Amino acid sequence: MKKITALFLAMLMCMALAVPALANQQQQQQTPNRKTTYTVGMESPVIDVTVPTASKIRLNPYQIKVNMSTASGGDFNATNAQGSILSAVMYLTNKSNVPLKMSISAVGGIPNGSKATFNTTPPTAEEKNKKIFMYVEVGALTEAATPAVGTLSTPTAYSATNTKQGVIKAGELKMTNVLDITPPTRTPSNQNGDTASSNYVPIMIGGSCAKSPTEAWGSSDTVTLDLTFSFQAAENSTGNQQGS
Repeated sequence: MKKITALFLAMLMCMALAVPALANQQQQQQTPNRKTTYTVGMESPVIDVTVPTASKIRLNPYQIKVNMSTASGGDFNATNAQGSILSAVMYLTNKSNVPLKMSISAVGGIPNGSKATFNTTPPTAEEKNKKIFMYVEVGALTEAATPAVGTLSTPTAYSATNTKQGVIKAGELKMTNVLDITPPTRTPSNQNGDTASSNYVPIMIGGSCAKSPTEAWGSSDTVTLDLTFSFQAAENSTGNQQGS
């Protein structure tokens, strides 16, 4: 009798332990899987640099006092300017979202009928030929307010060791990776789209002309200059803009 009672109690204990395990197993089988789907996008590099398509340069070998204003249709704003080469600062407007490296290709030319020639150094006071020394200078990147249109160029004095300057010649001048351009400051409200803020790269032209050549300077004694700007992002995406 004692053996039967002990066996019966053992069976009851096993059943008591099996019921919670079975209930837990049934609960696990009834709980559905929960899935989350991620949409994976790409933050693409955008190279967005606006380059003026044209600009005007005035040769002033006799250093005549020049007064003009853009408001009156002039090429730039000047008061008694007497430089040998006069032009307005040309500003490149950058809205890119990645750092850029900028390169410049400058090609000088001599129009038919012109007796001017390019010189790689400033002409001396005794120069008797119609020599023109012209250089392009890349200014420092700025994120100030939108630059004023028509500001007269005031490049620094030319130096052969200044890597931001290049001498124009009859042919092509290459200035590779002449400037690193950082993206403009952005806030969450202008992170994308046309509302992005901008920064600016000033381009200036400087130089000098022979003051008293044997034959006087004439209106046809001019030169041409074409500038091509190239921009490369870290992702090796490239874009080109040209101005003349």
